[in-house]
Formats: sequence, structure tokens, C-alpha cells
Amino acid sequence: MELLELIRARAAEYDMLPADRAVLAAVSGGADSMCLMHALYELAPEMGFKLAVVHYDHGLRGGESAADAAFVRAQAEKLGLEYMQGSGDVAAYARENSLGTEEAARQLRYDFFEDCAAKLGDAKVATAHTADDNAETVLMNLLRGAGLRGLRGIPPVRGRFVRPMLDVSRQQVMDWLEARGIEHVEDSSNSGDEYTRNRLRHHVIPLLRDINPELNGAVGRMTRIIAAEDDWLDGRARELMERAERDGGLDAGLIATADEVIAKRCLRLWLGSGVGEVHIQAALELCGNENPSASIDLPGMRLCRSYGTISRQKPGEEAPEGFPELSLRPGESVNLPGTKYAVSMEEGVFDSKICKSLNTFLFKTAEIYGNITLRPRRPGDSMKIGGCTKTLKKLYIERRIPARQRGTVPVAADEKGPLAVLGIGPGDRAVPGPGDRVFILRFTEIQANAE
Repeated sequence: MELLELIRARAAEYDMLPADRAVLAAVSGGADSMCLMHALYELAPEMGFKLAVVHYDHGLRGGESAADAAFVRAQAEKLGLEYMQGSGDVAAYARENSLGTEEAARQLRYDFFEDCAAKLGDAKVATAHTADDNAETVLMNLLRGAGLRGLRGIPPVRGRFVRPMLDVSRQQVMDWLEARGIEHVEDSSNSGDEYTRNRLRHHVIPLLRDINPELNGAVGRMTRIIAAEDDWLDGRARELMERAERDGGLDAGLIATADEVIAKRCLRLWLGSGVGEVHIQAALELCGNENPSASIDLPGMRLCRSYGTISRQKPGEEAPEGFPELSLRPGESVNLPGTKYAVSMEEGVFDSKICKSLNTFLFKTAEIYGNITLRPRRPGDSMKIGGCTKTLKKLYIERRIPARQRGTVPVAADEKGPLAVLGIGPGDRAVPGPGDRVFILRFTEIQANAE
């Protein structure tokens, strides 16, 4: 199939070059990108998109880099195309962010492309990746031990970035440029073997083509098959994630008992980029951990298990420290700082009509030592409840109160110790009888950040 037909077909399949929308061609000046610019220039009138050109100078090759930028500008202006150019100190950026040169260059380049595309009104950005690039990428990912995601090769579409030349071979590019007399520049860094991709391109790929001259086509078919199967597995993983969602976290038991392949994929989708296979395995093991308050550290986050739920915790997002101790007197009402509760206190006489619930506590006045205070749990706190004395820590565990929330659970106490715990109930001490004078504590849930 002729080069322009291959581009038309790929663009139509993925809606890469929509009419009435700007398309920004990323042009380095090399053969592939010059082919892309001129091919899109020919296709723009019939397909209805507006073409512009963007170039990024990485500053890695001194005068050669500057000459490439000047060449691209001149070629774009010759065609009457809008031209946008950026530059950056790739070497410094790589050092500051502990990146390899190639990855640093890619990040800076793509960030600039994003900015330019936004200025053109949400433009598409077309890059000149070819079928040869795709084969090289698959081999590089294979050498790294990639899973299906890496063996999909170069995605035809990623956000606003489109690759309309993925079915075009490098030889077709060279033949097309020669037939039209289109100039291009040669990047001197492509001739050496310093980079892994160059070693594959110069030494490994030729050997593979001796075995199968249609290497590009074979890899292309494989990546399409893998992409379809990978998408199907993602669908099953998203279904599991939807079933497992619990208050911003995931049901650990549901993940732990799911098929391991789908469970790991679910965790990978939920945790996002930056996590590797070893991290996914650790997260899966956390889901099956019998410790109700276990946690692990992952890149950029801590993963915490609170009984049956796992949740993500950002760096520096520590457990609440609690609230200051407050002393209450009859007739007073206060908001408890750092909690979602307000509490009021009044005096009365015990009456069976008085509401008794986990949010309303009645204490026999004659059994109270000193003032009633509200405070978080203290180490060693215990309370007799149902005839059995237990530490508050044990009560919290039995009631499945997450460890991160225990510092904000209000404890009503006097000088002798805890009288009641919100959400758990009153202890056996100071229980009133009919006709007894009582203190009545009522807790009310308030809106977060209420003033």
C-alpha cells in the first residue's frame, strides 16, 4: 500500500486527524519527521485539518542542534506553516531528576508539545513513529521483561498524541522522500552504539530481518492481538475495581480472593503509574494479610490496610493527632476540634423516656469524680463494660475502628478514668437508676469544616 494510503487508513481507524481541528506535527528534521510534515501537508486540504509545526531543541549537540532547528523552521516557512519552537537543558534536568538522558529529553519535549497544542485550541500532536520504531520498542520492552502492556508496542493514540505512520516502514519513508526530492538532516547521535535502541537497530534488527524479511508486519500483527487481549483484561480488572470500591479504598478480601491475574491488574490500575511488579505483588499480599492494621510503603504513597479495606495515604499524611482535652459543665455545648462532633451537657433526673443510644450517655451524678472531660484515648485506658474490664485499645480492635481514626474518637472520662466511648457505649460505672440525678452528654455529628 502506498505511503499516503497507509497514513489515511491508520488515521481513519483511530480518528487521528479530525476535520476542523489543528494538528501539530512534531518535526526534528530527520527523515521520518520530514516525511510526516510533508505527508500531512498533502493530506490537510482533503481531510480538513489545519497543520502547524513544532520543534524542540534539546541542546545536546551544540551547533548541530541549533542548525537542525534552523532547518526545520526554514522548511516549515517554505510550506507556509505556523512554526513553534522550544528548548531546554536536558542534561541539567536529567541530573536534577535522576533520569537518563533519553527519558529527560522525552519529558521536556512532550511537556512543550502539550503547551503548544493547548495554545492552538486543544490540537492533536502527530509524531513520526514508524513500523520500524514499533518493532524496536517491542524488542526493547521484551529485553526489560515487560508484560502485555510493554508488548503492545507504541500506542497509536495516547491522549492528544497520535502516530499516523505506524504502518509505514523506514524504507518507505526514504523512498518517498527521494521521489519528491525532500531534504532531511541526519542526527549524528543515531550513528553510534551508545544507546540501546541504536544497538538493536544496527545489529539485532538486521539479523531478525534475515530470518523474516516481513519483521515489521509480524510485529505489527502481534501488537494488535496483544492490544485487544490487554484491553479485555483491563475491562475485567475495572469491573473488579468497581465491585471492590469502599469509601475511597478497596475491599481487601475481594481483591485477595479474585483471580491473581485480574487482581494484580486491578491494583495496577488503582495505584496508577510509578509502581512496578514488585510493588503490585506487595500490595496483593497486603490484601491477604491477617494483620488488620498492616501497611507498606510504595513509590509516592503508603498503602494501609484497615481491617477489610486498603487505602492510599499520601506522603506526610499522618494519622490525626487527636484533639485537646475539654472539660464540660452543665449547660455548655462545644465543637470538638479535629473531629466531626459537637457535644452538649445538661443535668436532669433519670427517666426511662430519656433517649439512650451510642450518641447519648447518662451518668449518675453521685458517682462522678471531679469534672467530666472529653479527650482521646490514653495509653493504658480501660473500662468495665458488660461485666468485663477491657482496655480501650482492645475495644477499638473488637469494634473494628481503624487505627488512623482512633485518635479522634471522643472518650468521656472523669478523674477515675473512662466513663464511655463514642461509638462503643457507656461503661458499667456510674450507671443511673430510676430517680437518680444524672449528667446527660449528647453528641451531634456536624459538617466538616463547619464554622
